[in-house]
Amino acid sequence: MGFGVRLDIAIDIAHGLAYLHGYQDKPIIHGRLQSSNILLSNNMRAMVSDYGFPPASGVRFDSSSSSNVILLAYCDPEFLFTFRLTEKSDVYSFGVVLVELLTGRPPLMGDSDCFDYVTTEWAKTMFEQGRGSVILDLHIPRIPATMIVMEKVLALAVLCLNREGKNRPTMAFCAEALEQISEEYTLLLFGPHDQNR
Repeated sequence: MGFGVRLDIAIDIAHGLAYLHGYQDKPIIHGRLQSSNILLSNNMRAMVSDYGFPPASGVRFDSSSSSNVILLAYCDPEFLFTFRLTEKSDVYSFGVVLVELLTGRPPLMGDSDCFDYVTTEWAKTMFEQGRGSVILDLHIPRIPATMIVMEKVLALAVLCLNREGKNRPTMAFCAEALEQISEEYTLLLFGPHDQNR
C-alpha cells in the first residue's frame, strides 16, 4: 500500500472520529480504536467500526490475555489512572494508528509472550532525535515528496501521543491538518496543475 493511500486512510479515520466527537449534547467516544477496528472498502476508503462509549464510561481491561495487552498499546495513559474515556483518549489511539500507517508495524513488537518494544515510543524517540525517516515502512519508496510529508504526519502523531490529554489536539484539528498535508503531497508529486495521484 503506497504512502498516498495510507494518507487517505488516515484522513478518513480522522474525519470519522471528528464526526463522532462533534455531537454537541453527548459526544460519542470510540474508546476501542485500533487497526482491527478500521474497515477498508474495495477502493481503500476507511470506515471506523465498533464504537460507542459514552464520555463517562469506566472500562477495565483484563491484562491476562495477549489480545488485551495489544489493546493496552492503543490506550490513553491517563485512562489507566482515571478509568475515564474522553475525546482525547481517542486522539491518543489515533496517534498509535498513525504510527502504524507510517511504519507498517504493530504497536508492540516481539512474540506474543514477550514484547521487545513499543513501536510508538521508538517512533517518538526517532522523531525527537531528528531521525524520523528511519521509521518509514520499507515498502514505501523513499522519494523526496514522501519523506517531506511523512515527517509532518509523524509530527502530528507525536502530538496526538502526548501523555497529557490537555496537550493533544482535537480530532477536527487532526482531520484538517491531514487534509493540508495531503494537498501538499499532491503538489510536491505533481506540481500545481495535475491533481491526480
